[in-house]
Amino acid sequence: MLGLMKTAICASSAGFLVYGVKPSAPDLRFTANDTTVGSVVVGVSILSQVIMGLSALSIIFAPAILNMMVNSEGSPFALLSETLLAAAVILLGLSAVRLGARKRGDIGVIPGALVVVLMSFVVFLIFMEEISWGQHIFDWATPETFSGNIQSETNLHNFYTNRFEVAYYISAIAAFVIIPFAWPEKSVDSLNDLSFYVPPRDFILAGIPISGFLYLSWNIAPLQIGLFVGLFVLLAMLILHWGDESRYSTVLTVLVCVFVLAQFVYLTMGDRLIHVHEVDELREFQISLMLFLYSGWLAWKATNVRTGAPT
Repeated sequence: MLGLMKTAICASSAGFLVYGVKPSAPDLRFTANDTTVGSVVVGVSILSQVIMGLSALSIIFAPAILNMMVNSEGSPFALLSETLLAAAVILLGLSAVRLGARKRGDIGVIPGALVVVLMSFVVFLIFMEEISWGQHIFDWATPETFSGNIQSETNLHNFYTNRFEVAYYISAIAAFVIIPFAWPEKSVDSLNDLSFYVPPRDFILAGIPISGFLYLSWNIAPLQIGLFVGLFVLLAMLILHWGDESRYSTVLTVLVCVFVLAQFVYLTMGDRLIHVHEVDELREFQISLMLFLYSGWLAWKATNVRTGAPT
């Protein structure tokens, strides 16, 4: 009963949050200015839905397969996640060079190139922490200084795993779900500079799975709220596009179904998982995928923006 009450409070909190930040109805429409960008985001969304659906089926019929795919550091999803993060660092570096040459993307007195360099540095830190600063590649023994963390690896985040992961996941939900949903098409003057870096609302289609993938961390209230935020944002977009015969209507409908059904499986059959944190590993892969997608979008934007042209 206490668990159900907690979930009800989290759902209510998420509902108030989404209602409080939602833009006006005409401003809710998807806003990719280039059909190629929209198509890529839809493609990533479909890929994410397939992964989420297959993970649920694996839990039902073959949990060992999911464990093999995500659990070890040399697993396919771990390697792919690290590759995506490394590619994101390179793409952000490319964006910084191009924005510097075009003198675009400035935030006040801060040059756009510097803004993106800082982004690249953050993603680089995430990447290095993921590979334990090279330990996963070169397989050295863990130095004594790091032997006391949860996984006894050469990284800092495992000294504060739970707190770091909650901050990391919530930041990702904010960046790829809440901000694209809430950001107005015509922002006030004080936000105009920041608008350059806010991805189009299409990104919600690919970013929503970050809100899900809850099993081991289900009882962490901020992450429960994040799950319901994702669901309510999805429903808000689906209601707007219901019956409009666009690709978004179909993708949103399937995404809602996959999101809800997969989460139901995680919560009711998660005890079948072999190492219990496989679902959380999928969320981390989804974040890496979104960082790569965002970096690619920013590189595309930096390439196409003209020197001195309006954002």
